[in-house]
Amino acid sequence: MSKPVADIEARTRALSPDQSFIIQAPAGSGKTGLLIQRYLRLLALVDAPEEIIAITFTRKAAAEMQSRILEALDNVLLNKEPKTDHEKVTFDLAVAALKRDQEKGWQICDNPGRLRLQTIDSLCASLTRQMPMLAKLGTQPETLEDAEPLYQQAAINTLAGLESGEGWSDVIANLVFHLDNDLPRIKNLIVDMLRKRDQWLQHVVLEHERDQMEQALVRLIEDQLSIVKNKFPNQFESELVELIRFAAKNLNESDPGNPVSLCHSLSSIPDSSAESLSYWCGIGELLLTRTGTWRKQFTVKNGFPPASGNKLEADERNARKKQIQGLLIALQKIEGLQQALAKVSSLPPAKYSDSEWLIVNALCELLMIAAAQLRLIFAERNQMDFIGIAASAVEALGTDDAPTELALSMDYHIKHLLVDEYQDISVSQYRLLQRLTREWSMDDGRSLFLVGDPMQSIYRFRQAEVALFIKTFHEKSLGNIPLEALKLSVNFRSQQNLVEWVNHSFKSIFPKQDDLITSAVSYSEAVAFDKSVSSNNVKIVPQYGRSYKRESQNLVDIVKEIKQKNQDDNIAILVRSRSHLAEVIPALRKEKIAFQAIDIEGLGTQASIQDLLALTRAFLYPADRVAWLACLRAAWCGLNLKSLFLLCDNNKDKTVWECVCDLDLINQLEADEQVRLQNFKVKFETISAQKQRFSLRDSIESLWIQLGGPASLSNKIELENCATYFSLLENLDQGGTIEDLKELLDNVSQLYAAPDLKEDGQLQVMTIHKAKGLEFDHVILPGLGRSPRATQGDLLVWLLRQRENQKEDLVLAPIREAGHFQAPLYDFINNTDKAKQGYEDARLLYVATTRTKKTLHLLGHASVKEKKDEILCDAQNRSLLGYLWPTLKSVYEQHMPASIEQSEEESAVVINQETKRLKKTWQLPEAPAAIQWHNSAADEIQTEQVLIEFEWAGETIKHIGSVVHGAIQCMAEEGLGKWTSEYIYTEQQSFDTALKQFGVPQDERKEAVERVVDALINMINDERGQWILSNKHNKQQNEYAITGVVDNKITNAILDRTFIDEEGIRWIIDYKTSRHEGKNIDAFLNHEQERYQEQLEKYASLLRQIGNENIKLGLYFPLLQGWREWDYRSGKE
Repeated sequence: MSKPVADIEARTRALSPDQSFIIQAPAGSGKTGLLIQRYLRLLALVDAPEEIIAITFTRKAAAEMQSRILEALDNVLLNKEPKTDHEKVTFDLAVAALKRDQEKGWQICDNPGRLRLQTIDSLCASLTRQMPMLAKLGTQPETLEDAEPLYQQAAINTLAGLESGEGWSDVIANLVFHLDNDLPRIKNLIVDMLRKRDQWLQHVVLEHERDQMEQALVRLIEDQLSIVKNKFPNQFESELVELIRFAAKNLNESDPGNPVSLCHSLSSIPDSSAESLSYWCGIGELLLTRTGTWRKQFTVKNGFPPASGNKLEADERNARKKQIQGLLIALQKIEGLQQALAKVSSLPPAKYSDSEWLIVNALCELLMIAAAQLRLIFAERNQMDFIGIAASAVEALGTDDAPTELALSMDYHIKHLLVDEYQDISVSQYRLLQRLTREWSMDDGRSLFLVGDPMQSIYRFRQAEVALFIKTFHEKSLGNIPLEALKLSVNFRSQQNLVEWVNHSFKSIFPKQDDLITSAVSYSEAVAFDKSVSSNNVKIVPQYGRSYKRESQNLVDIVKEIKQKNQDDNIAILVRSRSHLAEVIPALRKEKIAFQAIDIEGLGTQASIQDLLALTRAFLYPADRVAWLACLRAAWCGLNLKSLFLLCDNNKDKTVWECVCDLDLINQLEADEQVRLQNFKVKFETISAQKQRFSLRDSIESLWIQLGGPASLSNKIELENCATYFSLLENLDQGGTIEDLKELLDNVSQLYAAPDLKEDGQLQVMTIHKAKGLEFDHVILPGLGRSPRATQGDLLVWLLRQRENQKEDLVLAPIREAGHFQAPLYDFINNTDKAKQGYEDARLLYVATTRTKKTLHLLGHASVKEKKDEILCDAQNRSLLGYLWPTLKSVYEQHMPASIEQSEEESAVVINQETKRLKKTWQLPEAPAAIQWHNSAADEIQTEQVLIEFEWAGETIKHIGSVVHGAIQCMAEEGLGKWTSEYIYTEQQSFDTALKQFGVPQDERKEAVERVVDALINMINDERGQWILSNKHNKQQNEYAITGVVDNKITNAILDRTFIDEEGIRWIIDYKTSRHEGKNIDAFLNHEQERYQEQLEKYASLLRQIGNENIKLGLYFPLLQGWREWDYRSGKE
């Protein structure tokens, strides 16, 4: 049917239902398709579809997975013939799954909700909902996508303890002194730590012994020294010792602080003990430059002075210099020696200083306090971030030694667990998987299926830890579950030339070996399924200097060329950072090239949103001068600069509003400007007078509409963006105002303008992160020459190393002290973290280059400099171009500009002073006529919630009835064993509170509470009341809401209580809190029955539509212990 697939054996093996797997699947290998096939295979074997759980990391991926499973099943039902071998396998598996579906009566196609395809975050939330007490949450909190304001508040609350006299005040004081009293910086550092607390919280809660951590440092040093010693060839040892002693002797006088000078007494190559670290540092200093590369020349600064003095001495110096250069040539051929020596030079000392250890302990305590403060804020607001939900889910499952009932229940119900994108798992999510599967054992019929690609792990900023994939793959186990490790290799997406180019380029970019500490992932070569070859699959467009505008124009030319040659192909412009599109977006718009920008253009960069922000600030803060001037300049007012100058320049002691109200100042303006200002003033005054009587959204939106805000917009997309802003105001509103303006600004900065959905999406612009999982015919990568911004260091850094027997070495280091430039331990761990980021940057580039099917276009500028009449170019440090430089360098050198001037960008900035403004005669259009709605009898919806007994009663009697109804519902659900007379008396305060909330006046509440108590005690002491509340009835419901059609009308009703008794009769009972002061109670009850008969029979008519039981109706009067019942007879009976 189709050509053979090179890795078909691994793909077939991965479908074995009785085996657990971890699968590495590179870009374009169809890993999601394989996961779908595995799911269908398991579906044909289980007793219920809920026994299979498939987990991914985004809602979009979960929805796609469900869609593809249902599509596979539909193809079978529609008898859609498969065209390829892959589709044939999927088809056959779907046939077996549907056969099982029919056997078990699942009806999956009609009930797709039975397929448990969910994100790992939703799984965590479902676990905490099932056991809120075990999760230590109580009521399920709202899950926050962005908890930044809560992190900020937790940091502020933590630092508030500085002068509180609490036990941790000294801890904070030590840190404040360490960082030179820079409280804003400390707050930001705490916030950064809270964002990733799942990574460090387990470390800081431990009791730390200084000796143990220093032993961990010793093992770290000795392990690295062992590596370099083993790599150093024995035949060069004596020669090296001879040369370094020569250099040390020369440096003892000129530079005694040089590490080489410490080696003057060295008699043999140092061993790998921690005490020998200084010697190895001297060797590294001799052979390597400060940047870790081999030295090219040796001078007096390195201990090799120029030939001088007598001939014997000069000859010796010349001979030594030649000797060291020869040795260096030989050593350069030893693979890995340079990197090993460079690492030795950065190793920290084996002991903490006293000040370091003091700050380590202070930070551990401080971070525990910050985490506790955050937990309190979560509890106060009933909100929580994803990290907190995941931690609570793990807690709800108990420990390895003491699993909870939930853990045992999940263990019983889950038979198969599938995890997509396993390379993106975090530490807390990894623990969750361990807890979920800890009771599993071999050959128990259960399976674990992990699939992902560590080469595409690019979400470290979301706490993804690719080292967990590496660990699981190499150990071939997760917890106590053995896993078979498989690798896929076939790329179904890209043409052969592209796959080969990626293989050639990234084999040298990626590290040669996996490494847990630095999260290094080695490259796994791919094989193209599409063997078609076309020329120029990869096109490089070199840029030089800061040629951003030229780069954007080149990009536009590429887009035009593709569109001209391949009209139906789609194109993607992918960037590392949104800021790299600053010149690209305007260039596309200038050429009128339509595109969709996916989460690219910040909402706050839109002129319409900036105007709304100014209007909001002016409305809330009358003294905000900048906001007021922006409002008067905006299109809805449109004052010119001259008018603004006349109003405000000589009146800086007044607010702008005071100037606007000053007639003398207004009279100085031109007539046209006066009309505009008066129009703005009148409308602003009208809305401002209602401040805090309406919500902030209503106030700002109403003012904006009256001023003509919608009329100043260019298109519907801008209107959608404004609606997004108004929704944000509604969410942040607190009593008609916003307490923290920064929170509003931060939220606006995190929102993005809506894409233009009118476009067909042929050209899409997005970040590389957003493009992961997508594919395009053509991919353009601009801005490769740009470097990312430098990030500040963390407050506390840590290094965790695996030892033998599952033991771990933990090393902690505090942030560098303010004003100090050296902190060896902190720098070492921080450099390890930078290495992690460097490897992830390379993976990001891999993701970008593997999105394309046909062509890849690379644009990036190299820096240029002139040296000895020669123009040299090089890629910037940490840029994506830097990773590709070995591959692209020759292309850049071929197109080198003739002079540096030609490579520089002319950056003349022209500020457009023109402003768009409405005509001064603009008026708000008349509102359209109100739509007249006529309620037809067929469409009428009746709500049977009109309490007839309250038609004559006062408000207090009605509220007594509501409280009694609520209490009776609790009695029915909790049982009469709890609701004794004594218990009811203890609840009087609760009844009083409820009546107060209903608005019952204080002077009436005492008597009202007594009536509630009388009604409840009468009911529990009455035999009929006890029967009504008995929990022995079948199909019991309290306050049961039901909707149906009665007499051709949609009717809603709520039944106080309904159940089926032991004789199979359905009862519908209504409680009535009426009281009768006269003597003839029977006559009163008969009258009430007659009064409510029609209402209860409507209830019965509704229930008859969902059941065929005989129905009896009953009225119960708890204050009277009265009862009336009758049989229901429908009109058809």
